[in-house]
Amino acid sequence: SIADNILGACTNLASITFENAASVGESAFAGCSVLTDVNLPNCVSAGAQCFVSCWALKSITLPKLKILQGYTFNGCNALASLSLPVCETVNSYGLYSNSAMTELTLPACTEAKDWAFFNVGDSVLTINLPVCETVGEHGFYSCAITSVSLPKCKSIGIWAFQNCDSLQTADLPACDSIGESACQGVGTALVSVD
Repeated sequence: SIADNILGACTNLASITFENAASVGESAFAGCSVLTDVNLPNCVSAGAQCFVSCWALKSITLPKLKILQGYTFNGCNALASLSLPVCETVNSYGLYSNSAMTELTLPACTEAKDWAFFNVGDSVLTINLPVCETVGEHGFYSCAITSVSLPKCKSIGIWAFQNCDSLQTADLPACDSIGESACQGVGTALVSVD
């Protein structure tokens, strides 16, 4: 276990390796502004704001993480690659304001809670959630999504795609409930909803 705030604001810390750590506390690495290399192969649980303001972090793989907590990667503006192969839930603000992200696939995610993907991407973003069944309200609010694939999603909350003015295609074949104003502010780029 890695305690809350244990290495927060270590501005010279560039690399982290904890082979056996199963859990990481809240804000454990927050403000590690030059952190680029993270190795947490057995991490099952990571607290909220764990990597907040790790500006130099470009990619991370958390192969055993099940739940993405709020603000985990807030302010990680260089984060372009994120691998969460067994993550089942993205909590509110789990991915918040990550401008370098261009593609995101969460193969095991079944639930994206309210505001889960808030302001993700800068100009081009493809999101694939192949087994996701529920997207909460404001789920993709102000994301630079060009394409979203939710083939098993049954329910999409209100304002889910609000202000996603780059959205071109949405794959929603199983959806039977779309909330009020889900596409408000989507704009003229949208050409296909299946």
